[in-house]
Amino acid sequence: FEVTELLDKTEAAYVFIAKFGAPSFGGLQNVNNALSRASAGGSLSAGELLKIANVLKVIRSVKAWRDNSASERETAIDYLFNALVPNKFLEEKITFCIKSEDEISDTASSTLCDIRRKITSKSAKIRENLDKIVRGQLSKYLQDAIITQRDGRFVVPLKAEHKGEISGIINDTSSSGSTLFIEPMA
Repeated sequence: FEVTELLDKTEAAYVFIAKFGAPSFGGLQNVNNALSRASAGGSLSAGELLKIANVLKVIRSVKAWRDNSASERETAIDYLFNALVPNKFLEEKITFCIKSEDEISDTASSTLCDIRRKITSKSAKIRENLDKIVRGQLSKYLQDAIITQRDGRFVVPLKAEHKGEISGIINDTSSSGSTLFIEPMA
């Protein structure tokens, strides 16, 4: 009996493929661990969420493939297709909010958009203050009239002999010791 049942399933799959071509399972990955962690209240990375979105896309496409072959009589493998539950809303929400494994879209939430806007605004003010130093009277104490970054902080290259002329935090020193990279208090 079991062999006959398995042969019926194999025949049904063969007939589908012969009549309609094989459905695409391209890019399908195992997301069981991520789903288990999420159902237990754990957090998922952007990459894991993108993999889940891809699985949802494949599920939707395989379900649509079977629906397009609906003229085919009920088969021994229909229970497999019926077990598929597409969730286009979740799939699109993930792909809308996550640009890549390394980047979340500003539009992911209004809070994130607001935070990034504030960061951009603050960065512009910092650059403006640094530009005043680089182009103003204090520029004579600088090694070069440039703004650079050290450890993610905006700094200006101060000549070592003028240490103390610009108040701020020294973030780095050149290998020769002649230049101090200072983050001005402004």
